[in-house]
Amino acid sequence: MNEIADKDRLDFELLIERSADGVIVTDNDGRIIFANCASEIIMGIKSSELPGKPFGYPVIAGETKEIEIVDGSGKSVVAEMQAADVEMDGRDLHLISLRDVTERKRVEAELLKSYREVQGRLDEIEGAGASLKEDLLRRMEKERAFSVNLLAAGIAGEISDPLSFISSNLGVLKKYLERITEFTRSQDEIITAMDASALLDEISEKRRMLRIDHILNDIHSLLSESVEGTERVKNIVSDLRLFSQPDEGEYEHNDINAALENTINIVSKELKDKPVILKEFKDIPATMCDIGRLNQAVINILTNAAEAVDKDGEIRVKTYVDEENIYISVADTGCGIPEKNLNRIFDPFFTTKDVGAGTGLGLSMARGAVERHNGEITVSSEAGSGSTFIVKIPIVEKSGREEMHRE
Repeated sequence: MNEIADKDRLDFELLIERSADGVIVTDNDGRIIFANCASEIIMGIKSSELPGKPFGYPVIAGETKEIEIVDGSGKSVVAEMQAADVEMDGRDLHLISLRDVTERKRVEAELLKSYREVQGRLDEIEGAGASLKEDLLRRMEKERAFSVNLLAAGIAGEISDPLSFISSNLGVLKKYLERITEFTRSQDEIITAMDASALLDEISEKRRMLRIDHILNDIHSLLSESVEGTERVKNIVSDLRLFSQPDEGEYEHNDINAALENTINIVSKELKDKPVILKEFKDIPATMCDIGRLNQAVINILTNAAEAVDKDGEIRVKTYVDEENIYISVADTGCGIPEKNLNRIFDPFFTTKDVGAGTGLGLSMARGAVERHNGEITVSSEAGSGSTFIVKIPIVEKSGREEMHRE
């Protein structure tokens, strides 16, 4: 049995109030005696109205299970429930954690459905000829890419609206907190100047018991972390929108070498003390292309290369041409890509970076930009020996975008 000491009571209450998971405390009769704010979203009842109501679900300490919660409006939520026995104020109680996994279960079901559909199609392909198999696989990849783009656009739209008012509210809260902090400081100065020692002692004791100084400091830290988090989400939304953006670029005759020169200059300024970028440009003809998308593709490849190379390494960018195609090669002397990841690096949302360090969309967007030009992007790599990305796009002299979309 866990015991919560009186001196830790306030820390415990602050912790569960700040929890993103629903936290409910019940007595041995299964009646709720406490519920945090997050629990009302899952239970569909205001947290202030939950105390006194029966929890209504079997609780076994140490067990993790999924339960379905249906509120008064008929809305259903799937929650992952964990429980522990605790002792508080001499009473034996149950501490229950509820995590909303409704969206996760929905995505799992969709992925399982997609997997079964793809598996079914692959079974159909087994007896087909090589050309038919290749055609079907190409169509499946296009359908998959379309579905992912649609999902990305939907996610970006769903996140954008609530994020905007969260960001706005955080800004207002920060201003409010600055005023409250200033008022508290002025109040301390006035009380000290009054030389009312008894009153000052009483206020100081109450302030110590409520840990006001700790709370004021912690609020500033919490707000800073929240603002940083919303900025990170904004960047993710921006990447999602760029990833799902329809093909509406301007296709014009462009000098690839000149465009790469500008792109490398931009990236080099951002890298600062990172590795040097070497250039080996051959004479290549101008071609019809959406230079903005191609530049972004190269930026994404260069950024990935820079993250894989230490400051003493190098990145080498080459251009060359054959009778039909222009090639852009980006080779680095970095850590390389493990063989098990080579087939996944262009998948949307795939990343080996730490959580929050990237969205996993950069190389996927690069591939999308190249494929919009009827080109292809390939990679060769060995762990510990660096990587080489090669972009190939056709030379197009005909004006108009029809040529860019020939099959």
